[in-house]
Amino acid sequence: MTPSAAIEMAYNARIHGFIVSMPAVITLGAIEAWRERLWQRITDSPAGRNCRLLIDTNQHQFESIACIKALRDALEDPRVADHCERAAFVAPARYRQPQIVSEREAYFDSVEAAYAWLERDPAP
Repeated sequence: MTPSAAIEMAYNARIHGFIVSMPAVITLGAIEAWRERLWQRITDSPAGRNCRLLIDTNQHQFESIACIKALRDALEDPRVADHCERAAFVAPARYRQPQIVSEREAYFDSVEAAYAWLERDPAP
């Protein structure tokens, strides 16, 4: 896998978590490689057990439906789920309408809306 095909993560203090940058075409291999790094990056982050993720898939294409399942599996891994307080996905409206699924997961059609949701305090 070339570096440009890798999924990247950068810590962002504004959301107390990571911005996840996807390559133009998201492959199963890229997701599997990212999954190996994900837990370690989250546990090493300054956010600790309250880590948040902003995953922008708005301008990207998944190689197959298996990629979407692998991405979901990575986020549902107990090692990740126990440390990740919230995950916001930015996706084209043609794939999913914006909605807040739970206090932990939401889908948006803009990065700005995802930031706003991640920045607010969790419900008591």
